[in-house]
Amino acid sequence: MEDIAYRVLLESLGWTQARAGAFLGVSRQTSNAFATGRRAAPAAALKLLRVVFYCSLTMSREHYDCLVQACDLLDACSRPSAADR
Repeated sequence: MEDIAYRVLLESLGWTQARAGAFLGVSRQTSNAFATGRRAAPAAALKLLRVVFYCSLTMSREHYDCLVQACDLLDACSRPSAADR
């Protein structure tokens, strides 16, 4: 049943599986596995997507875009750079 919730949330957000995977910090393949039901989406990922969806409904577009962009930037900052490897 979780695969349906994952797919519905992605469709509601207008996100591709690749976009959701990048946001959640998983590969496109893993996101696809969640969407097709080959793998159960973690409860925390579903909860986070629900919060993002709620924000998309209640925030101005400008503030919502800033929130999503900030999450992406924070995630990018936490990844080691090529120089650090």
